[in-house]
Amino acid sequence: MKIRNLASIVLGLFLIVSPTATSPSFATALNVCSADSSQICAPISSLHYTTNGIASSISNGQASVNLASTTFQFTFAGTSTVSGKYLTVHFFDINGPMHVLMTIGDSAQGTGCAASGASGKNCVLQANAQGNASFEVKVLNPEIGDSFSYQTMGPAGFASGVVNILYTASGANVNPIDTCNADRSKVCPDISRATITVGDRSVAKTFNAQGAGASTLPTGTTVTEIVYTSDSSYAYKWAFMKFLNASSGVTVALDAGDPTSSRACDAQDANQGGCRIKLDAQGNARFIATFAGGAVGKTVQYEFSGPNFDSKVVTVSFAAAAKFIPVVVPVAIVKVTGTKHLITVTVTNAKAQDVIIQVDKASAITLKPSEKTVVYHFPVSAGKHTVVTTIKKTKKTSKVTVT
Repeated sequence: MKIRNLASIVLGLFLIVSPTATSPSFATALNVCSADSSQICAPISSLHYTTNGIASSISNGQASVNLASTTFQFTFAGTSTVSGKYLTVHFFDINGPMHVLMTIGDSAQGTGCAASGASGKNCVLQANAQGNASFEVKVLNPEIGDSFSYQTMGPAGFASGVVNILYTASGANVNPIDTCNADRSKVCPDISRATITVGDRSVAKTFNAQGAGASTLPTGTTVTEIVYTSDSSYAYKWAFMKFLNASSGVTVALDAGDPTSSRACDAQDANQGGCRIKLDAQGNARFIATFAGGAVGKTVQYEFSGPNFDSKVVTVSFAAAAKFIPVVVPVAIVKVTGTKHLITVTVTNAKAQDVIIQVDKASAITLKPSEKTVVYHFPVSAGKHTVVTTIKKTKKTSKVTVT
């Protein structure tokens, strides 16, 4: 087969409609395609890669790499029975702003991809005398959460299994529990991950035995913020929430913007009642949702959705006032100790509050802690001292001995 016929191979690939598993009818026992003996119909296990000098570690069709992995050296390990025959590797589902580029080379020598297929993300190359072939793939501008997939393809609808490569912070091939099985770049979480807030207060949620939730918002128009909370193991993955089953007259307007900011919904989805948003480095996100038309007896629901996944729903009803999670105000704690020529006052749970401290008969000073716990030091002479600490209406008198 001549190189000029490679275009017909690539065009034939567009007939393939789904990445189904290899069927024995597509290839002989020697991986020669039944429909065209000049081509190779090989299982995905015959194709391996190295990156950063590390061999591929693939489990259940999935692999993970870190951001340093920008060059992949792929190797096809065949036998002399496929010598001179043509292998096609297809790259697809390139998720994110990155670019996956195949290195053009001498496809007839099995050391690079033919130019005729590269623009369609197909690497077509000819196996050498030993039935082997290799090519290089460059990845430009990858980000954590980006991914791409590849498989081998052939005539008459042949498609091997699929390998998906995901960029993660560590490169470890581990999928946290909320990761979607069908797409590791997305989360398929429990509905409890989301909380509605109004101002600085969180709206209460109750859950039944089946895991469905209920919340209450005030009637009329209410501007809320939906807060998604997880952890850094889900950094830069995508979440999708949709609103559904709204009573007549009830609408939910979603703030649209740059979904990669983790602070706004994708505009196209927002116009259709859904919010697609990228989680930040801590695995969190938030967006504004305005509920309008709410009245007693009316409801609207929301849920998370993903590939082959819908979470339980939360039903939002409307009443004269929202039901909020009770605010627990921590009690301020003051601890006074004495060391050599020094009094130490440790204040906890009084962040941004006025803390008045008076040592003996000296003038009282007013401090405002900037953290949950703050330590203040007062140089004094040896002996017994009295320290009076006042926070709001609470006054504490401490006796301390300094050496």
